[in-house]
Amino acid sequence: MDTNDFVSLSICTKPRLRIGLVFDASGDYSVAKWLS
Repeated sequence: MDTNDFVSLSICTKPRLRIGLVFDASGDYSVAKWLS
């Protein structure tokens, strides 16, 4: 995932739990972990 996409997504989905679920669904656990 591009950093710009990550920033856009984090801005669009402010609840951190929701962001974590989005990344888990995509299989991107490292980013979800970084957010926590």
